[in-house]
Amino acid sequence: MQKTGKIVSIDPAGDYTGKFGLVYTFQMTIDSDAGPLTGEIGSKAQAYPMSAGQDITVEVTSGEHGTKFKKVNQQQVGGQQQPPQQRQAPQDKPDWDKIAEGKVRHGIVCAAIQSGQVVCADEQAVDAWVEYVMGRKANTGFFNANEQAAHDAADGVGPGGDDISF
Repeated sequence: MQKTGKIVSIDPAGDYTGKFGLVYTFQMTIDSDAGPLTGEIGSKAQAYPMSAGQDITVEVTSGEHGTKFKKVNQQQVGGQQQPPQQRQAPQDKPDWDKIAEGKVRHGIVCAAIQSGQVVCADEQAVDAWVEYVMGRKANTGFFNANEQAAHDAADGVGPGGDDISF
């Protein structure tokens, strides 16, 4: 039978290894509509996850080993089990084109640095390339200032172009 009440006390009573692993046992007294009721309840946690003063609903059974409690989920209180809520798909789906673009940018920057076409001599240069790879900044200065100006003039690209030199 199910009983609902406030937890009056809960004290450790030992542990045992069952088919689902180690279970800690507790002597719990609840104040129900029928008066105080004491029984043993188990938990996978070493400290019971509820404390005195909290409301609880338990399934009560009596047998040769005494009175046992089993906590009833709030969804099942009153014998009505509510269907579990379905997970909703996230509204923001990944932009796979942006992700692919970032991976390509990353690969190009790594190849340019490895080949010596791009020099990352200081933290500011590294930060500029990070901004480029993350797609937040188009012109990172593939060349030094003189090379960039010459490259832009040759290609007819004004300052701020994002052509890649290789």
